[in-house]
Amino acid sequence: MPVSLALLILWGCSGGAGGDSLTAGGGIGGSGVTVGSVSKFGSVFVNGDEFDTAGAVVVVDGIERGSGDQAVFDNLSVGKLVRIEGQYAGTGTGTAQRIVYNEDIVGTVASQTVVDANTRKLVIMGQTIMIDTKTNFVNTALLTVATGNVLEVSVFLDDLGFIHAGYLKKRADAYTLGSEVQVRGTATGVNTQLRTFKINQLTIDYGRRTKKESHTPTSVGR
Repeated sequence: MPVSLALLILWGCSGGAGGDSLTAGGGIGGSGVTVGSVSKFGSVFVNGDEFDTAGAVVVVDGIERGSGDQAVFDNLSVGKLVRIEGQYAGTGTGTAQRIVYNEDIVGTVASQTVVDANTRKLVIMGQTIMIDTKTNFVNTALLTVATGNVLEVSVFLDDLGFIHAGYLKKRADAYTLGSEVQVRGTATGVNTQLRTFKINQLTIDYGRRTKKESHTPTSVGR
């Protein structure tokens, strides 16, 4: 089935929003950067800390979407994994200068497994994702997610390496031919002769030209 595949490939680095995807790292680094899931708004709260966003530039998938509180409200949601660049006073508050969000996974639910009454496992784009009552659902719900649905998912890794959905939005009931899908993660099993690699269980053939792709090794420190 022809699709347009958008990739962010990470060679041998861990995850996080804004280039280092799939891991919700905690705390402020020495460079004034924090990575985590949005927990609530006022300004914006990440990892229990509140960041003033009055002057923050909001970047979504590499495109600036505006600045200030309204741009934050328009483009971010609870559960989305973001990268905040700015200043932190070490007292639970800080000032965001730049907030970056990238969609980790956009694709069709290939299968789902019921774990218990409050938890399911979805396979999307070769990634096994846990959804539960802590996931922020948009246009759907835990019990109404269906195989074949096209979902946008923002994810993070837990301490055991399992992928969890912090934010999940249903984009469509079913895939439309030619629609773009997307996956972000760490490349493994790179075969330069066959020109293939894997992101978890998804095998990518990078010898074929796609509409939008990036093969540049990328590593963003945290």
